[in-house]
Amino acid sequence: MTTVTVLRAVYDDPLDITGVDLISVLSRSKDALPAALGTLALPAEMEPVALPVAKASGGNGVVADELHTWPWAIQGRRMGLEIRITDGMVMGARFGTTHVEG
Repeated sequence: MTTVTVLRAVYDDPLDITGVDLISVLSRSKDALPAALGTLALPAEMEPVALPVAKASGGNGVVADELHTWPWAIQGRRMGLEIRITDGMVMGARFGTTHVEG
């Protein structure tokens, strides 16, 4: 299994993303992420982790530099959220179980 090293931040506080528009920020700067997500960790504050390429990339195959994970995100029910960022751009969002690996 091929792995890559990415920077990861896990936010343990519950996060209600009901009504938060995350689709319109895809392929835009991470600065465009909604304020509802709070302040993102800076790369220097993030933990480097080795993950399988499939976990660190989205459907477009682009490997993330940063993974921001909210295991306790809810949208009506607990669902989890993971935002993938590459070169400062939002490249994907994964909803559902966001099991923290590594």
